Amino acid sequence: MAGSGGGAAAVRFVVQRSADARQVTMVGSVKWREQAPFSRRDLTALAAQRAQVPGGGDAALVAVSRVGYAIEGGLDRSYGPADLVAAWR
Repeated sequence: MAGSGGGAAAVRFVVQRSADARQVTMVGSVKWREQAPFSRRDLTALAAQRAQVPGGGDAALVAVSRVGYAIEGGLDRSYGPADLVAAWR
């Protein structure tokens, strides 16, 4: 699933670790905006989309944001640019 607003990159993803398509491990969003952090609105949209993914009801909510997070809580995991660079080292 993908979408964007105002020219900002926005990507949604679904991760499934088993061959059973009914079991989704995580549902996430990448917000690579220059100025706007991951917001409560982004979290609400992500949670709503998770509910629409078959097998996604208990999936972890994960986000990647270029400039951080304007929320506390609600995400199971969150990552920034340094985390992505560290993962490639």
